[in-house]
Amino acid sequence: MRAGETGTIAKVCGGDGIVRRLLEMGFAPGAPVRLVSDTGSAGPVIVRVGETRIGIGRGMARRVMVRPALS
Repeated sequence: MRAGETGTIAKVCGGDGIVRRLLEMGFAPGAPVRLVSDTGSAGPVIVRVGETRIGIGRGMARRVMVRPALS
């Protein structure tokens, strides 16, 4: 995804601890998501999940599978 693009969370992958943490932050399948800011190849990404703005590391972000919104 590029900054400003939206989609729907399709799946959250990883071990039990990571999946549980992401679900607690609102990264649940079916939730709307928008990439707010991407700093490039390093550093965190900022996303909006529902009405909440969250910064997460790239490793965690890679665990969230997103279905792009239809144009």
